Amino acid sequence: MNKVHTKQKVILIIDDDEFLTSLYAQKFVSSGYIVEVAQDGDEGIKKVSELNPDAVILDVLMHGKDGLDVLKELRANSETKDQLVLVLSNLDEKQKIGECQHQNIFDYIIKAHVTPDEVVERIKDMLETEK
Repeated sequence: MNKVHTKQKVILIIDDDEFLTSLYAQKFVSSGYIVEVAQDGDEGIKKVSELNPDAVILDVLMHGKDGLDVLKELRANSETKDQLVLVLSNLDEKQKIGECQHQNIFDYIIKAHVTPDEVVERIKDMLETEK
């Protein structure tokens, strides 16, 4: 019997909230994903280029370079312009949500409205949709 080996999916979480990042990382690892973390926008952009992750979870509100700046920089680079991005933020401001959606994100989720398990399910759906 032949076994088909599929590589584990890599998720990059770009968020400066260490507690939430750790919580989400644990949930993804327990669901079979490889997780990398970036604590700020500059580190996140660097890791996207180095790792070519299957998906990026991006916060908007961060110290230094914010999530919208990260999105614009990713979209301006030919190597990262098609990167799958799910924005996960507590920012519930229509203008900022619209600006993020204009940057061709997969989805924008308000952290306070979902559980970590729901975020894992949304990423699974996102990766299935993009096959």
